[in-house]
Amino acid sequence: TAHQLRAILHHPGFQAVEAAWRGLDLLVRRLETDATLKLYLIDIGKAELARQLATDDLARTPLYKLLVEQALETPGGLPWAAVLSAADFTAAEADADLLGRLARVVDRAGAPLLAAADPLLAGCRSFAATPDPDDWADAPDAAAAEAWDALRALPEAASVGLLSPRFLLRLPYGARTTPIEAFPFEEIPPEGESGSRHAAFLWGNPAFAAACLLGQAFAAEGWAMRPGRPNELEDMPLYLDPTGDGSETLPCAEILLTERGAQKLLAHGLTPVWSVRNQDRIRVGPFRSVAGGDLKGRWSN
Repeated sequence: TAHQLRAILHHPGFQAVEAAWRGLDLLVRRLETDATLKLYLIDIGKAELARQLATDDLARTPLYKLLVEQALETPGGLPWAAVLSAADFTAAEADADLLGRLARVVDRAGAPLLAAADPLLAGCRSFAATPDPDDWADAPDAAAAEAWDALRALPEAASVGLLSPRFLLRLPYGARTTPIEAFPFEEIPPEGESGSRHAAFLWGNPAFAAACLLGQAFAAEGWAMRPGRPNELEDMPLYLDPTGDGSETLPCAEILLTERGAQKLLAHGLTPVWSVRNQDRIRVGPFRSVAGGDLKGRWSN
């Protein structure tokens, strides 16, 4: 029974759904919404988004009409501040093309896109397998690399912010963390059991953390805000992983990112998400666009 429950909880499809809802829960719980700060949920998947934007006339797409026409070109419309994608963007050529089309829409809307990035864009195939940036030697294939270079060269790319690594959304189920009532259950498999223990944890899209910080900054300073003030989220899930010598603290954001690692992410146009050693905090920033400069938004004016 424990094996079956683990199989369900750790299925990539189930993890994606749980991570999306828990990321949204983070925003709802940590942001004080009011007449000036509101959250909207748009029900559109990545595949449907790609289908809609596969056109040369983006102004006729539903997304453009929602973010631009209804918000900026209609009397009484309210402009969007930022757009968060719950979908991850891989290093594939198709994702670079989709982001290029999205960039044109969100830039026209004045609302930067926040999304999770594949660390392969910075040469890292797996943070769990290669936490040392000296080992980040992989790269997308030639066609994908060319597509990503083309994306970074777009003027509108200044409105696209991709973040990495991910952050822990909840503690795993277990007697020492979050017990369940039905039967004794340890969600994280023991050392040596088949499968990746790292993948067993529920890692979340870092765009949710970035959006939360931007919302807090706006609540404090309005449009005088600057991304990165504040730059930390506290009271995050902190897991003590039992080892032979006691307990080892799991980094809240996948790895203990070093300054060299962060600089490598920044060099590839990615905004870094930092763990704070042995603490229940994560740090986001500096906020960068895929074009390499500061992330463009209404605060830029």
